[in-house]
Formats: sequence, structure tokens, C-alpha cells
Amino acid sequence: MRKKSVKKKSLKSKKVASSIKAAQDELPVQVRRIQSILSEKAVDIALPITKMLQAKLSLLESKLNRV
Repeated sequence: MRKKSVKKKSLKSKKVASSIKAAQDELPVQVRRIQSILSEKAVDIALPITKMLQAKLSLLESKLNRV
């Protein structure tokens, strides 16, 4: 009886260890995926702001040229 219990625990700990290893292996992939998504979002956010600032700069330049 006791040997079966030990074997089951050993098997469970091996499964847990293998699950942890798989998660650790997957982590760099997930980090790269998140970085890629954040980069895309940063571009999506920055582009309209850049266009707005360029328009304001053009407006200020035209006002300066009139003076």
C-alpha cells in the first residue's frame, strides 16, 4: 500500500515539474508576443498625436511667416 502512495506522489511531482518547465519554456515566447502588441499599440497611439503636432507646428509656422 505504502509503495503505491509514494509512486503516485512521485508521478504527480514529475507532472508538476514538467508543467512548470513547459510554462518556463513558453514564457519568452509570451514576452515577445506582448512586446510586439505593445509596440503596435504605441504606434497606434503615437501616430495621431504626431499628426496633430505637425498640424499645429505648420499653423504656428504660417503665423510666424505672416509677421
